[in-house]
Amino acid sequence: MSIELGGCVLLETSKGDIVIDLFTKDAPKACENFLKLCKIKYYNNTTFYRVEKDFIAECGDVDKEGGNSVWGVIAGKTKTFEDETKMQTRKKNKTRFERRGLVGMVNKGKPNTNTSRFFIQLGDRHIDFLDEKHTIFGEVSEGQHVVEKLNETYVDSNHVPVRRFAIHHTHVLCDPFAEPPGLASLIPERSPEPDFAELESDDAVSSGSEEEDIDPEKWSALMEAREAKSREVMLEMVGDIADADTVPPKNVLFVCCINPVTEDEDLELAFSRFGKITSCEILRTKDGTSLQYSFIEFASIKSCEQAYLKMENVRIDDRRIHVDFSQSVPRVWSSWMKGEDSKSLKDG
Repeated sequence: MSIELGGCVLLETSKGDIVIDLFTKDAPKACENFLKLCKIKYYNNTTFYRVEKDFIAECGDVDKEGGNSVWGVIAGKTKTFEDETKMQTRKKNKTRFERRGLVGMVNKGKPNTNTSRFFIQLGDRHIDFLDEKHTIFGEVSEGQHVVEKLNETYVDSNHVPVRRFAIHHTHVLCDPFAEPPGLASLIPERSPEPDFAELESDDAVSSGSEEEDIDPEKWSALMEAREAKSREVMLEMVGDIADADTVPPKNVLFVCCINPVTEDEDLELAFSRFGKITSCEILRTKDGTSLQYSFIEFASIKSCEQAYLKMENVRIDDRRIHVDFSQSVPRVWSSWMKGEDSKSLKDG
């Protein structure tokens, strides 16, 4: 199977994290739909509602009526979109449901009726009767152990999991598509709060667990701490830090939404008025294309804090940038990539 990748999403589930690489060249419509639904947190707190061992696990029926596409959510009414199987079957190496971890669209029983529902293949055998009927738009690249847990979950006679297997949060790691009109107003500033009643039915909530009988304020603090830890783990999974327990430096800013034409020197000049800069480099691909984000390291923490307060939403090369304190550790990452002892890295 020969597939070009483009987008990437991390799903935080009740049993662990799953990273899905998306086949944006082979199934652009399905990938755009999935990415944008994840961006507006459409899948947060939804469950895998049907699991068949060594076959598939279905998810995304958010409204219990078949779900909706992102274009339907924007329009305020149900909208479906077409299959993308013809492009996949015309290729020399056809895309087939032939291994665990492949992600496909669930339709409404007839062609071109895709919404938000999707499934993950749980077995390694070739499921030939799904080929050319359901669009394959991605594959699990990290978290196969979670897929295994999903495959082993207990279900009733209707293949409904006895205990909830839920998606708690979604994080878009890479999105090559432009935002469709009307989407921006649907993107929340932060992830929606969990449903306490639903969380109590997860496997993670059992007798004697830390969530038992916790009051809402303590629960909120606990969830914020877990979200922070999850972001660190996500950075570790995508190779941005050597270890999730590594503490990020306080003199480094993370800058994103940079104009692709902006050069390192331009960015450094804009931030240098706050103090001495020891490192400023826009990350780029091997061919030199800007990834539109950078880490800026200051000689002092005070200079870094001043830049953080003054540079948020400032326009550089006709593009407004976003500035935050770095949750990454570029120096540690560099040392880690060179194979230095991990313990000495943690100890600083």
